[in-house]
Amino acid sequence: MARPVRASLQHLVVLIIALMAAIAPAAPALALTAPAGQNITVSPTQIELDLPAGRSVSGVATIINDGDQPYDFIAYSKPYRVTGEDYDQLFTAAPGSLNPVSWITLPATPTHIAPHQTVTIPYRITVPVGTAGGGYYAVMFYQSLPKPLAGTGVMSQQRIGIIVYLRVDGHNIQKGRLESFTASFLQPGPPLTAILRLSNRGNIHYDAAITEHVSDVFGNAKADISLTRVVLPGTIRRINIDWRQAPAFGLFRVNGVVQIFGHPTVLSTRYVLVLSAGAFVAVSAAILVVVILAVWWWLGRRRPQP
Repeated sequence: MARPVRASLQHLVVLIIALMAAIAPAAPALALTAPAGQNITVSPTQIELDLPAGRSVSGVATIINDGDQPYDFIAYSKPYRVTGEDYDQLFTAAPGSLNPVSWITLPATPTHIAPHQTVTIPYRITVPVGTAGGGYYAVMFYQSLPKPLAGTGVMSQQRIGIIVYLRVDGHNIQKGRLESFTASFLQPGPPLTAILRLSNRGNIHYDAAITEHVSDVFGNAKADISLTRVVLPGTIRRINIDWRQAPAFGLFRVNGVVQIFGHPTVLSTRYVLVLSAGAFVAVSAAILVVVILAVWWWLGRRRPQP
């Protein structure tokens, strides 16, 4: 009786190994490429200013054309705000709010940029006398004039921008806080992801300086992740903190600290089990094999002795 049972168990082990090989194929990597000959960037991508009412500041935006096509650009400004915790961008003024677009002076005529060239475009920002203290936000856009794509009849345009974060001196209210810090225990990573939610109940923005520490369950450091995010007044911002180099399998402790208006807030420890699909199959199969071998051994011990 024991021999047929052992033979059946052996066949089952072979079948499990075959299934592991079949359901865990390697997935090919996909690469996305930009349209040929088009690569326009701007520097800086954002400007932070502190000004009293009645004062002005001047600067330049640097437009870089690393592509193979020439462009003519026009410059203009729009209001800037966000909606939702994921900070979807809107370029319209909020109802009842002061629109700072008229404070920004940009060139009225187009600017030409040749392939593989860099040009600077001046700007001037003037805060009107009597402006109340607080945060004001706009974006300076640099948009190419329409041009036909060869052989298609389709008109092509590109637009790049610089976000302007402006604090006007006066009655500025600093009121930010940590709403939550979470990380799902079981994650099919990498990446290992923690989620931070920060609120701003004041009237000026703040730069949240975030540091996340990842260690194993024995306290050995695995990663330190640092990033900075702007939190606008009257909003809650949801921030994903990703450890992209996380292994396919492991149990980790995640904690850290966030600076809000220069004051540190500790992020409580969260435990995360990273278990990718391939690791899950391997671990499950290993457990099943151990169980099968244990049953096999137990049945062997129950076999009647000659």
